[in-house]
Amino acid sequence: MDGILSEKSLMRDDRVSRAKPAFIADAHLGKLARHLRFGGWDTLYFPSIADGELLNLARIQERILLTRDRGIHLGKGVRLHRLEAEELLPALIELAETFDLADTYDPFTRCMVCNTELQPIEADAVRGKVPPLVSRHFHTFKTCPHCQRIYWPGDHYQRMLEEWKEIFTQVQNK
Repeated sequence: MDGILSEKSLMRDDRVSRAKPAFIADAHLGKLARHLRFGGWDTLYFPSIADGELLNLARIQERILLTRDRGIHLGKGVRLHRLEAEELLPALIELAETFDLADTYDPFTRCMVCNTELQPIEADAVRGKVPPLVSRHFHTFKTCPHCQRIYWPGDHYQRMLEEWKEIFTQVQNK
């Protein structure tokens, strides 16, 4: 009986957990980068960067280069994804489908501005650093150790969660 169970468990079509993709977005994809960061994906973005530097970083750090630029010439060892979608939501759906992002979704773990991993911070420690209403209504906070921004699960957070839920629903229904 144990042999049968072992064979069955080996034959199941379970999804194997994949490594979380890391991205680098070209200079025209700032909003996309912020949304990916919210979802927990390590996404570099520089508002102004030369193609050569972008390609070099993608290669050295083994990141997937996200671009709409048809003229960018790949260097050896660079993974590239040319976005077909022009608008933000369809582009996020495209990436979610292409890279199985639902498997590695981990919201509220990266700074949306600088990409650093967020750290929990006590509510008492943010008093005086956030608006008084925020201090009264929220008890869960995270901070970016690099840029010192403070995050809490307010309206923007809720909208982003709903947006990603819709993205994953659309991917699942394709």
